[in-house]
Amino acid sequence: MGEKKSQECCQSAEAQVTHCKAKVIEPRTLCECSSVIAPPSLTTGRLVVKVPVVLAERTIQVDVESMIRLECPALEIKRIRKNLFLTQCRLLPRVGKLFISGFVRKNIEYATASCVGDCAISGDIKHTTVNVPFECFARIPFTANPVINVNEAATELEIFDPHNIGRALREQDLESVENFNEKIFCELISARFNEVDIVDSGCPVHGFPEETIFQSTSHFEAVAVAADQSREHSTRCRKRMLRRRLKVK
Repeated sequence: MGEKKSQECCQSAEAQVTHCKAKVIEPRTLCECSSVIAPPSLTTGRLVVKVPVVLAERTIQVDVESMIRLECPALEIKRIRKNLFLTQCRLLPRVGKLFISGFVRKNIEYATASCVGDCAISGDIKHTTVNVPFECFARIPFTANPVINVNEAATELEIFDPHNIGRALREQDLESVENFNEKIFCELISARFNEVDIVDSGCPVHGFPEETIFQSTSHFEAVAVAADQSREHSTRCRKRMLRRRLKVK
C-alpha cells in the first residue's frame, strides 16, 4: 500500500509539472583572432599641445536625511543598492566655490509577510527604487590657479565735425575685444556611502514578538563625493622622439 501511494503521488506531481520553455539558443565556440602592432604616426619637433590641467580635486561630504515609504508592508530589508548621479557641477573660478546637485538612486529589496503560521512566516521578495535629491556648495582651494581672460572695455575714437566744429554726434568709431575661456569640466571620481536605516514604527507579528511589519523607514547617510575640476590648457612641448616601437616577445 505504501509503494502504491508513493507512485500515485509521483504521478500526480508529474501531471502538475508543465513543459519548461527555457533553453539554450544557438551555442557556439569562438576562435581567437590574431593581432599585430600598429605603430602610431606622430609629428616630431617642437609642438603646441592642448592638455587637460586639473585645477582642484576634493572630497565633499553631503549629509542627507530622508524618509522612504515602501510600496508594500515589509518584514525585513534584504539589500539596498546605491548609486550617485550628479545633475549639476559648476565651479565659480573667481571665488573658488563649487555648486553641486544630484540624487542618490536607491534600489531597496525587502521581504513581505504574506502568511503567518505557527512557526513560520512566508512572503515574497519585492523592490522599490527611489531617487533621493541633494544639493550643496563647497569652497575649493585650487592646486593650479586657472587663467581667466576678461573682456576689456570698448575703446571709442571720436570724430571731428568741421561743420559744428566739435564732436561728430552722428558717427562713432568703436573697438571691442571679446575673449573666450576654456570650459571647466567636472568629473566624478568616486562616492562612498555611510548609512543608518531606522524603522520608526510598525506592527508586531502575532506569535513572533521579535518581528515587526513596517512600511516607512528613515534613512540617515553621509555621502563622500570625490570629484575633480579640470580645464584644457595650451602649452609648448618638445619631444626628441615621438615614435615609439613596441616589442612583443
